[in-house]
Amino acid sequence: MPQKEEYNIEPFLLSDSFPNILEFLGLDFEAWEAGFPSLMSIFEWVASSKWFDPHFVKESLRREQRRTDRKMYHQFLEWVRVQRPAVKGNLRSSEVTEGEGGTEAVEAAKLFFRKKEEYDALIVKEKRRRNMKDNFNGHLVMEWTGLQGKKVKSVMDEVRNSVDGKVFETLSKEEIRGLVLQAKERVYPSR
Repeated sequence: MPQKEEYNIEPFLLSDSFPNILEFLGLDFEAWEAGFPSLMSIFEWVASSKWFDPHFVKESLRREQRRTDRKMYHQFLEWVRVQRPAVKGNLRSSEVTEGEGGTEAVEAAKLFFRKKEEYDALIVKEKRRRNMKDNFNGHLVMEWTGLQGKKVKSVMDEVRNSVDGKVFETLSKEEIRGLVLQAKERVYPSR
């Protein structure tokens, strides 16, 4: 299965409603409100989440060592390590491979919290930003024009001022190259 493309988008809030978050996770809010008689009961409550799979709870040794002051967290990780062999036929780990489980949860969360459209809009914005970065940058302008330093910036500014941003985002690299060369002639005409 091909890897899903990674996008560098700003985090955004799915929900600030703790009961709704617990509902999504499949955790009992009333049990949380009542409190837990022991550390094990907390761990078991967390493990009752429909998204919990002990096979997917892993920490790198380095990251784990950075969190030495979090005693309960370390106890939970140890508890999870003990649970893994006992959960051989876990439905979630047999249906999905590591990495896919997280993707499945993300997709479900976007739908549950009604944030899919907002997320998709952020992805479109990021794709446009990445396209611009890949197809219109100082290195390319230097390569195409032979200019350097502030002259490159001047040509790039001329291109930005001459084309509507929305239109510019849809152009191919070759079309952008053509605009760059035209802008160079306007700013630094050949003699």
